[in-house]
Amino acid sequence: MPRLLNKPIHIVGIGGIGAVLGWALAKEGYSVILIDNHPGKIAEGRKDGITVVGLGTQQIPIVAFDDWIPPDEGFILLCTKTYDNPAVLARLSDDACLVPIQNGFDPELHLKAVGVANQTTMLRGETEEVQRRFKATMAQKHGAGKLDEHFRYFDTICGATQDRQDALEKMLTQPMNLLIVVGGYNSSNTSHLAEMGEKVLPTYFIKNSKMMESASQIRHWNQHKHVEESTFNWLPAGKITVGITAGASCPNNLIEDTIRRLFELRGISVQSLLGN
Repeated sequence: MPRLLNKPIHIVGIGGIGAVLGWALAKEGYSVILIDNHPGKIAEGRKDGITVVGLGTQQIPIVAFDDWIPPDEGFILLCTKTYDNPAVLARLSDDACLVPIQNGFDPELHLKAVGVANQTTMLRGETEEVQRRFKATMAQKHGAGKLDEHFRYFDTICGATQDRQDALEKMLTQPMNLLIVVGGYNSSNTSHLAEMGEKVLPTYFIKNSKMMESASQIRHWNQHKHVEESTFNWLPAGKITVGITAGASCPNNLIEDTIRRLFELRGISVQSLLGN
């Protein structure tokens, strides 16, 4: 299951369809968080849980809208009267995975054909999993022989972005001590590279070589907390292998500067190496 589908599903608006969706998703084992700005609904839901008559009750966390922190990852379901609400939209980032939900939606009537197009910098594995689930559902509903009439997939991933992801995926199979990811903190494709590295080994997301202040201190971006932080004793002594990657739009000179700085921190002159 891809990373997005492993994250809590945030449902904004718990009147009617929002509550039912939350109940159904929680019953299937998904992690769900409900968000609303109505004190009465919040108090009642926290006290009694979310009940679907005849089917039972699910205890689901409910957060007041003013206290809600929109997630960096995972799906946000915007239910009736919230998907076009300026106060709601102003809280969301451009990269948020939004799903508008309208009352009166009948999948038997309205879900006759589905197209899946992914964000250009999205991890391919994530969008392929979403694609696979929709494809399987439409094949089950309409039959494999009529799948082309009811399902389309559009590959909109940037080629350079995918090349970087593929190269890093291969590099991460090799033994390394740490990984340095170079690029802008607001870059989605660079952030995905850092996420890939974090799963395997110590990874430092930096915007330029100046962030490597010394062999004992590096300043880097924590994209989960949205803060720049320092790590000490980050560069191990002795013989080590360091991996370096960068976002698709990162200038080559920033990558070169990073390599030079690493050698400098070990007291090695790049010019002498080039001369040899």
